[in-house]
Amino acid sequence: TGAWVALTKRSRSCGSALGAPAVDEVLGSQFGPNEPLLTAEAWEERAERERRSAGGNVAAGGTAAVEAQLLGAQRAFYDALAAEDADALATLWAPRGSEAAALASQDMPPADSGRKDGWAAVLGDGATAGLRIGDGDAVLLGEGREDAGLQQALTTCIEYPGSNPAAPTLLATQRWVRDAAASEAPWRLVSHRTIPFTFRMGATVSLRCDVDGCMALGRQKRD
Repeated sequence: TGAWVALTKRSRSCGSALGAPAVDEVLGSQFGPNEPLLTAEAWEERAERERRSAGGNVAAGGTAAVEAQLLGAQRAFYDALAAEDADALATLWAPRGSEAAALASQDMPPADSGRKDGWAAVLGDGATAGLRIGDGDAVLLGEGREDAGLQQALTTCIEYPGSNPAAPTLLATQRWVRDAAASEAPWRLVSHRTIPFTFRMGATVSLRCDVDGCMALGRQKRD
């Protein structure tokens, strides 16, 4: 088992632990944005310009095409959250009890780390209503990250809460998997994480979610 250590810009230790770090949580808690982020509208305008510039010239089966599939899956996930559509959301997750769903253990804390709220409760309190995103990105995980014949990938974005415009923006990460032997297989969601990521606002709480629901956690433990 490896270990990690994070240093501030002044070369001071700001966190360390065994295993791989949750990079997004380290960024949110210690290395927030240096200036105010673009608005959700600005990100949407930029994305539309990029789509027009590409002109649909994406090679089938190429990396760009796979990334486009992942961003489409990410968009479907957020559409379901914004609409508080539990049925649409349920279709995106890797089936409960499957080998793919078991990969969520890489991102989820032990069950006794806190209370997990089911998706009915998460969607029912209105927190995801009207949720918008910007700066979506996707990356395929490389060699050595295929488990049980599954190809893995991550998507990231900035979340803009719709129910409370004054709430902080969030840095979000989703883990996806699909059958490595079937290039047309749909991507299925394994885990979803968020942490506040706002100019001049430190993050102290993160959210980690799987097919069963979400758990709020405090900042990663330091030495």
